[in-house]
Amino acid sequence: MMNLLSWRESRAVKIKKNIFYGSVIFLIFLLIVLSLNYAILFFEVCDQEKANMMLNQWIELNKPVSRIKLDDTIQKEQNALVDFLSVLPEILPDSVFFSRIQKKEKTIVIKGFSSSREAVQLFIKRIQKREEIEKNYQYDIKENRFQLVLSLKNAI
Repeated sequence: MMNLLSWRESRAVKIKKNIFYGSVIFLIFLLIVLSLNYAILFFEVCDQEKANMMLNQWIELNKPVSRIKLDDTIQKEQNALVDFLSVLPEILPDSVFFSRIQKKEKTIVIKGFSSSREAVQLFIKRIQKREEIEKNYQYDIKENRFQLVLSLKNAI
């Protein structure tokens, strides 16, 4: 009688060894691929950080100059507008009322109404005497409604 058991056992051991070595080779291959991916990602992150640092330096160098100019412009424009709005009650006749005061770019548009045309004309004459208002203003009077478009001298 022949013993077939040893042949089967040796075959099973050989299969187990092949599976083990195949798994080890696969794990080594997987570790190499993961390491290469990590290295590539690491270098890309380093390059991106350098680019971000250079961009932030450029932004910081240009930021103060433009911010100072912008702040100065806004401040002058706001001051001129506030000064003009604070003067309006002094030069406004009692029978003249505003329905809208609107700022469009460098001009101010005032729309309103009055019970008399003479009151609107008085308001426009008082506007003409103000030094902070440019002389190139426009106005339109229709019945009891008016529209006045003007610019301030100190506004930018």
